[in-house]
Amino acid sequence: MSAIKYALQQPESIAYCTGANNYCWIHFRSGEKELVSKPISYLERKLTAFVRVHKTVLLNPSFVDQLVPPATRKKTGQVRIDTGEAFPVSRRRWAQVVLTLTGQETPSSPANDITVGSGQAVATVKPADVNSLGRTIVVVTEQPQTAWMLETIVGDHAFDYQCYSDTTSDSLADFLTQQPGLDHPALMLIDARTAIDKRLGILSRLKASSALCHIPIIVLVLPNRQSILQGYAHRANSVIAMPKGIPPEETLRRICRFWLEMAVMPTSQNLLD
Repeated sequence: MSAIKYALQQPESIAYCTGANNYCWIHFRSGEKELVSKPISYLERKLTAFVRVHKTVLLNPSFVDQLVPPATRKKTGQVRIDTGEAFPVSRRRWAQVVLTLTGQETPSSPANDITVGSGQAVATVKPADVNSLGRTIVVVTEQPQTAWMLETIVGDHAFDYQCYSDTTSDSLADFLTQQPGLDHPALMLIDARTAIDKRLGILSRLKASSALCHIPIIVLVLPNRQSILQGYAHRANSVIAMPKGIPPEETLRRICRFWLEMAVMPTSQNLLD
């Protein structure tokens, strides 16, 4: 039995799903995860009790513990599950997510968090329009804060991209090679401040592939000369030195402004012209 069929038959074993318009990770309660060649909209149609809190995140409502309202009108909200993991809720979806999970209208004041009681009845979420999905940015990092900041920056600036984060990326290169060019990420960010040898190995595999080498890849490294030179030696498009303990918000903001506003992003159509 395939992993996806097994998962769909036992939805209670799934904590959440993350992904884009051509592939998804199914995250199980056991801590295991499985990469499947299906769009998140497909899983949303099959897992009708799950809640689409973001265009890249589908949650099992049974494990939702808390809703954190947006701090300001320009910020995203947040959903926390009982494992302590947190996920962004776009401003456009916030009111619907609150109503779906609690059966209540959005509170007029954003000051207080909303605790979701166990056993709360959950309505079916209307599937999102697949055509509304933008191009994908993939960030490989072991730091949840980095992925969260990138997601927030992209959302706040209304860039037409969706973010997808991965902590290991062990099978990502092989998986992307099997996908049509139009489904490749428009941009990748690899956080090599930890596990640099492993991260640079992934970079080498991506750049060695004739099908994937056109993807712009930015690498974050610790501020030392050797790491910077290694990044460029492995054909990174840009290497950015950044201490591990410093919040990367401003650096990520500048990356987005340059690569999403100023640079011309390569596409499969560009390569064919």
